[in-house]
Amino acid sequence: SAPFFTDKKSWIVIIRDISKRVKMEEGLRLMAKIFENSHDAIMITDTDARIVNVNAAFTEITGYSREEVIGKSSKFMNSGFHDKAFYENMWRQLQKTGQWCGEIWDKKKNGDVFPKWLSISAVADERDQVTHYVGIFTDISQRKEAENKLISLAHYDQLTGLPNRTCSTKKCNGRLIWLTAGTIWWHCCFWIWIVSR
Repeated sequence: SAPFFTDKKSWIVIIRDISKRVKMEEGLRLMAKIFENSHDAIMITDTDARIVNVNAAFTEITGYSREEVIGKSSKFMNSGFHDKAFYENMWRQLQKTGQWCGEIWDKKKNGDVFPKWLSISAVADERDQVTHYVGIFTDISQRKEAENKLISLAHYDQLTGLPNRTCSTKKCNGRLIWLTAGTIWWHCCFWIWIVSR
């Protein structure tokens, strides 16, 4: 049999299609860019709710640096505003559906309590096992202030601060219902007293 290599220069060329890998790397670079440049705060935790990464918006909103929060439980920012049942329901839904979304109050580094709109999603591997949770939130303090101002404008005179006609009517109607219910109760007591004699 003839030898594989001869005295002449020989080349072995191996060609491998790396287009999938290049496309995947481009996707990862794009995700990293979105993560860092998002105006919404992003926090990634492991399955034990320990923080593995946060973006710049998280630092800007909360006042905590990335180094201060990595490895901490995501519970460290709890404001005390919500009870244990609230968090149990949140985690129950997250484990059942893989998602949770709603308003939650947390605490910033400076101690200020603030409302945020939080969306949490579970991230699963190829075996459909949850490996991480991604929380994306926005500080909605300004929106809440605007809502409160609108309620104030709708129900109180801006010059005097006294309840306006709309607010007064609501309060009077509530009192009338209460008085009516109280009157019926007294009538029932009176008739029971008469019958029992």
